[in-house]
Amino acid sequence: MRVVPAALVLATVVAAPARAADGDYCVGTTRDGCTAAATVTEALGAPGRLRIFVGAGSFDLGAPLTDGGQPVEIAGAGAARTTIGALELDSGGSRVADLRLSGALSVAGRADRVRADAGVTLIAGPSPTTTAQLAQAVVDGGVVATGPAQLDDVDLTASGAQAAALDADCAPVLARGLTVRGSAPNAVAAACATPGAAATVALHSSVLPGDDPVAPVAAGDASTVTTSYSEHADDPDATATNRLDPGAPLVDAGDPAPLAEFEPFEDAAGDT
Repeated sequence: MRVVPAALVLATVVAAPARAADGDYCVGTTRDGCTAAATVTEALGAPGRLRIFVGAGSFDLGAPLTDGGQPVEIAGAGAARTTIGALELDSGGSRVADLRLSGALSVAGRADRVRADAGVTLIAGPSPTTTAQLAQAVVDGGVVATGPAQLDDVDLTASGAQAAALDADCAPVLARGLTVRGSAPNAVAAACATPGAAATVALHSSVLPGDDPVAPVAAGDASTVTTSYSEHADDPDATATNRLDPGAPLVDAGDPAPLAEFEPFEDAAGDT
């Protein structure tokens, strides 16, 4: 019987080619065990796809992309390097990170470290326990929440064509570290026309511009906006605690409580 040295057996095992990772697809980049796809659309349509890695460059700028209600993780090479078009993620288990969107983003899951050039809609997922999340993001065009939503460290700009930079439509919204810019009449609006329902917005450690930061709530609408440790003008439409006057020093002026679950250590610019 021939005896094979243990070291040779180990070397053979280590040198074995990497097995393709089930569900991993690469567009414009390569990774060990990643199946190549020509476009993000192709990767999204692949059976059993779970993760899509997108390299530097611009991809799928024309046709809107969708997860088809099936969870997927889409990761770019950074918001300054990877650009895709419009994206709709209807699954509460879907996630997109580290890229720029030239079209609108609609998400029921989570978006991290993205730059959205045409606004963001945070939508309700298929489960009532799902919360759409947007973190460390730069958004032009405003954010609309139509389902439970959470925003952390978001730099938000809205034009005068929009009623508010953050608009909660019959949805509960928690926003921490929100910085609002632009010419929208109001920074925040909460409204609900559905009988027996209401929108609620809770803002922490945020900066809201203008003399009228919170849009008035219509008579009979039970929607509310509350703020804490935030800088904005005094506004009867908001219930404010520890409010900072506009122009007040912001260093060490935010909420002193420890970071909450899922609250990032860095802001949208990557600073701690």
